Parts: sequence; C-alpha cells; structure tokens
Amino acid sequence: MVVLERDSWWVRVAPLTTDVALADEYTFVADENSTTLRHPTGIFLRAAATVPMYTFARFLGDVGTAGSDDVGESLRRLEASCIRQAAPPDGLTTGSRLEPDDWDRLEALDALHDQMRWFESATRGVVDKSGLIVGRDGEIESSPDAVDASELLKRPGGTLGEVMAATHIEAVRLQALKTGRAKPTRDERAVLEQYFGVPVKTAHPPKKRLALLEVLSRPSHRDDWLEWQQQIDALDVEVEDALVPFMEHMLEASPAMRSGVTRSVQPEEEWSLDEWRRWWEERFALRRK
Repeated sequence: MVVLERDSWWVRVAPLTTDVALADEYTFVADENSTTLRHPTGIFLRAAATVPMYTFARFLGDVGTAGSDDVGESLRRLEASCIRQAAPPDGLTTGSRLEPDDWDRLEALDALHDQMRWFESATRGVVDKSGLIVGRDGEIESSPDAVDASELLKRPGGTLGEVMAATHIEAVRLQALKTGRAKPTRDERAVLEQYFGVPVKTAHPPKKRLALLEVLSRPSHRDDWLEWQQQIDALDVEVEDALVPFMEHMLEASPAMRSGVTRSVQPEEEWSLDEWRRWWEERFALRRK
C-alpha cells in the first residue's frame, strides 16, 4: 500500500499492484523508477481507505518522481478528482475509463475494497462510538466526586501499613500509588473505595493514552507488543489483537528503576502529547535494556 496521508496513529492508504492492466482513470500508474518495486505500478485511489498505522510491519521507502512530476503531488491531485468524481487532471499517467460492463476490472476493484475493509476493521477494541477507549479499563470517565488514589493515600490519620492490612495491596504497590507513579487497577480501586468510602479516579490522562497508542502504532515498536503476546500463554487473543491488552499492561505497570538512571521530571497530567511521547519512548528504551 502507498501512504497518502499520515496523522497520529492512523494513515490514509491506497492499494497497489504491478498488474497495470487493471488500472482505471483514478489509478495512478507510476513508472518503474518511482517505487521500490522497480516495476510499473498501479496505485488505486478508488479503493483508498483510512487504516490504523499498526497494521503495517514496516515502511519500504518513499515514492519518487514520474518523469518530471512528483508522485506524491500527483496522487493528491488525482485523489481530489476521485473524491469529486471529476475528470482526472491532465498530464497524469492513469488507466482507461472504467465502464459498467468491464467485469474483470470491476471484480478486481471489489477484491481491493474487501481487503481494505479488513485493514479498517483493525480499529476494533481501540475506538468505539464514544471515542478512544484504550486504557479506559472499560469505563468512560470517573465520577465528578472521585479522588485520585495518591491524594487518598497521603491523607493524615492512616498509615500505609493499615491500608495494606485492610486492602491486601502490597506495600511496594501502595507506595507507587501514593507517589502517583502508578494508577490503581479496577480491583485496587474497588478495595480502596471500600476502605476510604469515596470513589477513586479511574482514568489515565487522555493525552497519556493517545501518546502511547501513537508510539506503539509505529512499525519500529511492533515487536514490543507482539513479543509480549507470545510470552503470555493465558492471553486468549489473536496475535494482531495483542495491542490493546499490551497498552493496558503498560498503563498499569510501574516504571522500572535502574541504577544510574534518573529522571528530573515526573509525569504530569497537563503534559502535551509531545511530552508524553518522549516519556513513553524513554520507558520503552529502559524496558529493552
């Protein structure tokens, strides 16, 4: 596939084939010097779709030029005509007009649409009608009266030992919750709410979740979640469905502490997406050591 547009964790792509005889008037035909395939290639804009970036294993390279024209710019011009159902721009190399009785090319186009719908369906478990759900632990948002676990554990009148005895949450985990380095899981929230008598906040900062999704969507991070899936025998999901469970695992995990590694800045809910992306990249760098 050829990437037409890239933003956040998704890309708009168009399928391609070296069988240029199937090309229609909205299929750009790149010459053999314009792609890494080194063969005339048809890029089908009728079948373009928006898909998650994590469906890709790797990027093979950039499209180049066709004669004196930039292929990327040519694709943008042709896609605009395709969307408007207008005549293709002059000067572009495309296929012939698709006719209603051209059964071979119509069947090939239907097959491409089916393949692209499969890629589009990869968003299941990541988004729903209410938006991004990764890391929400099944809940849209906290109660307006909810209190952060770190605030509860810092309140006077009780020791971590007493909380540990009542909730059976391990001391190391309670300390991580108290400092804010970790957020409580669903089970931990339940016992903390019972102990303190108030609702406990559930959600991680939205930008933290989105930044993690963006980082893991990059082909360079694909092995992070695929290898984790292979290590978890009890995880009853297909390999390609391991992204969401791995993200939830990373959101709940406490940062690893290593000698000689310090950090002067602690995560803040007000951080920008760029700051959260850099924080996650550092976490994964530590994780691989």
